[in-house]
Amino acid sequence: MGFTGSFRGSLLLYGVDIHFCPWEVFTAYGKCKNCLKDRYLCLCPPGTRGKSYRDIAIEILAVHRIILNDEKNEVHLKKIEPYFKDPFPYLDQFYKKKEKFYQKVLLKYYWYLNLLSSEKPIRALESVKGVSISGVFSKTAVEINESYSNFWHQLKKNKINVPELFFKFEWSALPAIWELQEDQTEKLVECPDIVQIFDRIRDQSSARSQGAAYLKSQFGNQHSIFKQEYTESMEVLLHMRDTGSMDNTSSFPHWNIYLLMQIGLFYNAPLMKRVLGVKYGCFHSGWLSKGCTLRCVMGKRFPSTCLLLQSS
Repeated sequence: MGFTGSFRGSLLLYGVDIHFCPWEVFTAYGKCKNCLKDRYLCLCPPGTRGKSYRDIAIEILAVHRIILNDEKNEVHLKKIEPYFKDPFPYLDQFYKKKEKFYQKVLLKYYWYLNLLSSEKPIRALESVKGVSISGVFSKTAVEINESYSNFWHQLKKNKINVPELFFKFEWSALPAIWELQEDQTEKLVECPDIVQIFDRIRDQSSARSQGAAYLKSQFGNQHSIFKQEYTESMEVLLHMRDTGSMDNTSSFPHWNIYLLMQIGLFYNAPLMKRVLGVKYGCFHSGWLSKGCTLRCVMGKRFPSTCLLLQSS
């Protein structure tokens, strides 16, 4: 789409596929799924591998979502209705204005992209903004880790409804999600309580502008790299616990529970606005993958949510 260098690397659109789009957007049944043309008019080069024309259109829609608030996004969707079954004019329109979009995204999220792409450890004690939001930033990395793990210990002990807690900060129990193993992903996303919570998130947040199956689709394979990274992080923390470097009551969620937390946090608009200090849009669809870990002073990786737990 014209984005280059480290900016492109930080704007990887993980998780953006047809599920990201509202119903009927860039979907034409009985036609080529890659260009949405009739079969005999297909414009896809033979043997082409990689992103299709439709894939690029979906990512362009995601870039718009980055810079538009909910109201402006609704206007944009209405405006591009003629392109829903034919993405080529949409691609052409974006190509002519890509530098303008580049500058808008850069202006709005440059600080965030620097945070994600920097190789410098993020030191809580150096975060002036963080300290002003919450006293948790005035703690050391070890104390933050312990605070995070003790918090999860309480959630697990009381079998708390994780997505509801982080979406609305409402405490209730949901034993079903704690009784499922990490490899029982399908049972988790089909759990009636989780289905109801996802529907509620869609009704009450910016998720309503995405496809009905978008939240459920996050439990697929698109985040496999970051799932592996998260698992490795947890192994480090569990080793610290087992060797006495951390409290022996420390607890950490497996990937699916962690993912439920991230979904709740991302669509918790009051919290995100307070933490980020902006009227946030969609960021990018890498909200999960890029947002799931931060470098800490210990030189290890740990879940970023420990920086948010006490901020509200």
